[in-house]
Amino acid sequence: MDNIYLGIRVVFPLLTFMAVGISLRELKWFSEKTFLELNKVIFRVFMPILLFLNANMDSARDVFSRQNIQVLFIAITCILITLVMTSLLYRRMEADKKRRAVLLQAAFRSNFLLYGVTVHMTIYGEGNSSAVAILVIAIVPFYNIISAILLRSATVSKMSVGSAFKTAFTNPFVIAVISGLLFNLSGVTLPELVYAPLNQLGRAGVPLAFIVLGGGFGIRRLREEWKVLLHSSLIRLILVPALALTIAYVFGISGPPLTALIVLCAAPVAVASYTMAKEEQVAPELAGDLVAITTFLSLLTVSSWVTLMGFWNLL
Repeated sequence: MDNIYLGIRVVFPLLTFMAVGISLRELKWFSEKTFLELNKVIFRVFMPILLFLNANMDSARDVFSRQNIQVLFIAITCILITLVMTSLLYRRMEADKKRRAVLLQAAFRSNFLLYGVTVHMTIYGEGNSSAVAILVIAIVPFYNIISAILLRSATVSKMSVGSAFKTAFTNPFVIAVISGLLFNLSGVTLPELVYAPLNQLGRAGVPLAFIVLGGGFGIRRLREEWKVLLHSSLIRLILVPALALTIAYVFGISGPPLTALIVLCAAPVAVASYTMAKEEQVAPELAGDLVAITTFLSLLTVSSWVTLMGFWNLL
């Protein structure tokens, strides 16, 4: 019961933000143009600030233990395996290049920064978070680089290596994470006078992103796309965490590091994937539906993973 409450505690606020977005659209208080302009601000201001502050962590120098490196290795392995397998799958199932890019992004990119970290902190408190730190430091930029290349490649007939690097490293999300890491390594600390307003701006990005997501959400599309959404949810919420748990078991990993890995792999599709898809105009409706449906289903799946891990004495 506690694990079910944990899922509700994390997901309910996100669903509430989406409901606000749906209401603003239905009441015609926000137009499509307003949602589009708000998404640009989220993409270029709020979310980059959030990513910068999360990359600029005090613990960044202290997280490279052997077990944490193993966790990072397993996470990257799972992402690459997922990318390869889903690329082969969707090449046969989906002819549209833009839709295929969004489905690939949904398969490998989880909402770890906003969702997974919250789940981990709810279970363990603010301690025992070094594995979380190394995953945020390494995986978040990895997510953003791959997503930037995937989405841009869907809009051009051919992408060179140079163009791929330019696309990745001019993306506001990637710039923000790298800047945060460099700032952290410099040893300079943001004064509270500067940090406090930046933190407030960064935190505003989360509810705003889900409000915009709600503004583009359509029940009719769910009925039309239910097969695609169902198998994408199965991959994101069941198969990827199962793969991670299997590899971690072989390495003998348990406790907080394992939980960090599983919530990374079991978290729903990242809301940033919708923000980026909408900015690039790469099947944004499908991207939004994938975020919405996996966020809702994660109420059941994430609590189930936590319950199983507790039953197997792995927490």
